[in-house]
Amino acid sequence: LNKRLPESPTPFDRAERYKTASTQESSFMDELYRHFPKSLHKVMESSYFSNLVMKCIPDARANEIKKLCGVAGDIFDLPSKYFTNTSY
Repeated sequence: LNKRLPESPTPFDRAERYKTASTQESSFMDELYRHFPKSLHKVMESSYFSNLVMKCIPDARANEIKKLCGVAGDIFDLPSKYFTNTSY
């Protein structure tokens, strides 16, 4: 994660992003940098930022899964106990 934004990154909303590993990385960096204000871009190149993000990703992912479990019954039109109770 502690990489600079390429001079002309592959836009993350274009099909070209999937052509090569290089374009995938370039588009990922483009998307990442678009989510943060320019004032933070220099900090994003540091290992501090990378370490902070890598520590937060598992918690964020677990939180999203927990939210989905709370509404999965409504989404699939099944009793919510199938998704919220770990016994199932």
